[in-house]
Amino acid sequence: MNKKDNTKLINQCKELISFGHKLINEADSKINLTDFYKWQTLCQNLFISSVGARSLFFLRFSQIVIFENSNHIKSGIGILEAFKRSLEIQETNT
Repeated sequence: MNKKDNTKLINQCKELISFGHKLINEADSKINLTDFYKWQTLCQNLFISSVGARSLFFLRFSQIVIFENSNHIKSGIGILEAFKRSLEIQETNT
């Protein structure tokens, strides 16, 4: 992966991390289902299109982020942050 691709993926991660925090922060008693599934699908698509469906990032995300509750979303954010960090490390090593 070249540096331009890494930078694009890092920016997508940042957007999805922010989206995840927004889901948690805006939830009074219930998380908006439409927004949750939008976020979940965008995250899964990011992993599949960049590192594949057999990657640890995709597998962990798909196994953990199942329900629209804040703990699942927080876990998903952690996986996104780990992926972003991995990309940043790759970027500095190129």
